[in-house]
Amino acid sequence: MGMECVVYMGKVDMERQRPNVERMRILGARVEPALSGSMTLKDATNEAMRHWINNPTDTHYIIGSVVGPHPYPDMVARFQSVISEEMRKQLITLQGNPYPDYVIACVGGGSNAAGARRPVEERADCGFVYYARHFRSRSGEQPAVLHNFLQSYDSLSAITLPADNGTWSVVLTTSSRDKALRVLREPDRWHAALARYPLIAHWADGEPISGVDVMAGIEDRYRRLAIDGQPVASGVVAVGDAWACTNPSAGRGLSVGLIHAQQLRNVVREHLRDHAGFAHTWHEHTERHVAPFYRHQVAADLTRFAEMTALRNGQRPAPPDPLMVKVASAARQHADAFRAVLEIAFCLALPQEVFQRPAFRELVERAPAELPPPAPGPDRDQLLSLLS
Repeated sequence: MGMECVVYMGKVDMERQRPNVERMRILGARVEPALSGSMTLKDATNEAMRHWINNPTDTHYIIGSVVGPHPYPDMVARFQSVISEEMRKQLITLQGNPYPDYVIACVGGGSNAAGARRPVEERADCGFVYYARHFRSRSGEQPAVLHNFLQSYDSLSAITLPADNGTWSVVLTTSSRDKALRVLREPDRWHAALARYPLIAHWADGEPISGVDVMAGIEDRYRRLAIDGQPVASGVVAVGDAWACTNPSAGRGLSVGLIHAQQLRNVVREHLRDHAGFAHTWHEHTERHVAPFYRHQVAADLTRFAEMTALRNGQRPAPPDPLMVKVASAARQHADAFRAVLEIAFCLALPQEVFQRPAFRELVERAPAELPPPAPGPDRDQLLSLLS
């Protein structure tokens, strides 16, 4: 096809597999030795990815192992899942059920362990796109905080993020389907929009140190290493983002990851030498103590995305959950209710734990079902007129 092919291979592997190296060269490939680390597959993968990152305009990275960037790990695992399908058929024939006592599979370049039994995975685009710009202080001070770091306006949300060394970032988040707001990738229009939100407009007063960085294709992803209560593997755990991740606007990923790590400590303490018990208990602890944070964030994102969709289509958004209206009202009026809401926001307690407290339930029941006044800013028609 007239394309140059460069194969990165660890020097040690090149010596061990010299016939394969010669075949690749005969077919026209250039084989580059990886000289770092152990000089094997991992180091060759690093070299290939490094070349790809530094030469994105004329290079395409491909690999046949369950490593590297998406979509290759997913593709290889899907291809190799034919192994698990065949195993299930044979097990049903031989013993009447598809559950083996042990699965022994090699872990390496062939990656057939990835197909031995594929974990359950839920994944979907969360539907948001981020338009972010980064700033450096002209005076050494951070902008004054006049509102929450995450604010919901009419057709967009805004995130203001203080950082270190006198820097910060401002993010405008919209629906990825909102074509009219894609002009926010242009710095002039991004600044024109931000200037119309008086509680955060001053966050653009610093020295810009980036253009408008666009982040899209953000996935909600959840992996479960047990199927029908049966673990797909023992001796392996997925922790934090390796287990689940969501739209990062709430900024709770690190907190959830630390909670997950604490659960891992507890399970290791009790079940380290019991492989089956470890896998079962890890799955149960994850579902009971950590998964609710993921589910609640996805539910909140779906609600916000539905609001943006309705406004984009010229419709009135669905009314908010009456219970959550009363919770927010109680938090504005009572310090104890406010502290309880902060416990949920900071991942110190699950919502069901907080709602089981009689004193909190009483404050919520007594609170008026009143929405706070919206933060000042343009409605959709005004925003589109400004950006046009």
